[in-house]
Amino acid sequence: MKKNQIKTEELSLIEIYKNIIPSNIIYSIKFENSKPAIFISEDSADLLRDFFIARQQEIGFNINYELTKEGKILEHLIDKFYC
Repeated sequence: MKKNQIKTEELSLIEIYKNIIPSNIIYSIKFENSKPAIFISEDSADLLRDFFIARQQEIGFNINYELTKEGKILEHLIDKFYC
């Protein structure tokens, strides 16, 4: 299992998406020193990154093709899950 520190806003977005994240993506979230961390296998990290990329393409840009706030958070999550 790989550990990635995540920011509170990233955790919030993962929590919002938890019902639409595919069930074959297995991860756990734990707090260490009051900071959230996600524990995930490399295979699940690849799948989760792909999910975030697809989600960013769907809702991450405004009419001017600039990243929205949610799109920026997704971008950070995408970067975190490159193995």
